[in-house]
Amino acid sequence: IISETKSIIQILDNMNKIAGSLRTALRLVSSEVSSTVCGPTASQRRGKKWIPYHFVKKPKEAKTIQAAGGVISAADLARAQGKQQEAAPVRTSPFQAVRLMQSFNLSPLKEPVFLQLRVNADLKRESVRGVCQLPHGLGADTKLLVFCPEDEAKEMIALGADYAGLQSMMEKIAKGWLDFDRCLATPEVMPQVFKVAKILGPRKLMPNPKSGTVTSNMREAIKLSKSGAQVEFRAEGEGEIRVQIANSDFTDTMVLDNVKFFVREVMKARPRGGGGSSSSSSSSDVVFEWPPPPSRPNAKSLLHHMRKFPNYPAIRGMTGDGAQQQGPSSSSADADRFVLSGRMQAQGGPVIRLEGGMLMPSSVGYFR
Repeated sequence: IISETKSIIQILDNMNKIAGSLRTALRLVSSEVSSTVCGPTASQRRGKKWIPYHFVKKPKEAKTIQAAGGVISAADLARAQGKQQEAAPVRTSPFQAVRLMQSFNLSPLKEPVFLQLRVNADLKRESVRGVCQLPHGLGADTKLLVFCPEDEAKEMIALGADYAGLQSMMEKIAKGWLDFDRCLATPEVMPQVFKVAKILGPRKLMPNPKSGTVTSNMREAIKLSKSGAQVEFRAEGEGEIRVQIANSDFTDTMVLDNVKFFVREVMKARPRGGGGSSSSSSSSDVVFEWPPPPSRPNAKSLLHHMRKFPNYPAIRGMTGDGAQQQGPSSSSADADRFVLSGRMQAQGGPVIRLEGGMLMPSSVGYFR
């Protein structure tokens, strides 16, 4: 009985194995038949290999780096190296910028303080340049050259010029002599000074009426140039103006006075087509208009007006097709602003960004 029972169990096991193999064969045959009748599956159409089993990917463990003081994760290391996206720069007022600059000023030496403005002007068609007499002078020793007739050279040197003359100075400049910081000239000698314009122009030393270096009142021009408070500015590149505005030993009030006065002078040098001009006013601000609209508008008079003058609006702010015009957007407000932004930096210190609206002379940014 025991031996017969073992044989029966062995037969049943063999039958189970045969049934499993039959089921596998039937599954393969059914898949082939379905692919032949119904066409390829979506994964086969995409060209991807069919994966019978799906394995859940385990999350990668954060890599760590052994340091002297302990273990540093890879995320902290990437954050320290600045690989993550940085936040937008913060712009502040001139008052706060001067306080920040003074807090970083730890050098006992007298370092220059630079101010950089970005103006809204098309420099391909117009120029933004001029000269500014700061209320608090920088105390710089300026080497001055005056182009004048030879018989007036001694008089100009007596007034304070370092070098004076015409032909002798031009011959030295043609040979490569440029031991001066600023040039002045009278209108009478300017046609002869143009001979060295190719040498002085690229070095920003060429006399120009816009910068106040071509004048008939030479006594006053020499006095202002030697005072150390006169700053010449010119917009370059994308409207960048960079000048020395103060020294590191100035007080906060002195720096703010110089910044405020300089911005006012830059606003005076704004060209006619620059930002902030009144030329961008809309047609709705026109006082005189023709043909005049109906004095007492009603449906009949407006209809008659629109039929008679189809290309002219019957009501202010309305176009010919009856669509109301939209008001000025924020982008147009930014386009009307002349001074867009600014930067202030002491020699060897950080760059402090300034808000364009806070730089206006009438702004409260000079008090808080």
